[in-house]
Amino acid sequence: MFHSKTILVLDDGVYTGLDLADAIEAMDGSVAGPLTTIADTLRILDSTPIGGAVIDCELPDAPAMATVLCEHNIPIVLQASGKLPEALRAFDGHRLHPDAPGKFQDGTGNLADRNW
Repeated sequence: MFHSKTILVLDDGVYTGLDLADAIEAMDGSVAGPLTTIADTLRILDSTPIGGAVIDCELPDAPAMATVLCEHNIPIVLQASGKLPEALRAFDGHRLHPDAPGKFQDGTGNLADRNW
């Protein structure tokens, strides 16, 4: 399903991160992470082509991570145990337009459903 693309896992839960990694690898993906900070995210983006990302909405850097990933035109999945935090609601079902930072466009779909 992921065709060997590298999927970034941004989560501070050890077991959740391992479960996500196992699921991604079972669907022919590679995993970068789990990571927990924007600094770690930027380091990976500088060194590794990323095909998508799963972001734990409870991470303090989650809004910054979502913004950076969308600015790089990387599809994201926001993982929340309840309602999306206010700072992340603008990303629900949208992504930043790569040519106009701060502008959103519809149609990202779910990470696993994207046509890679």
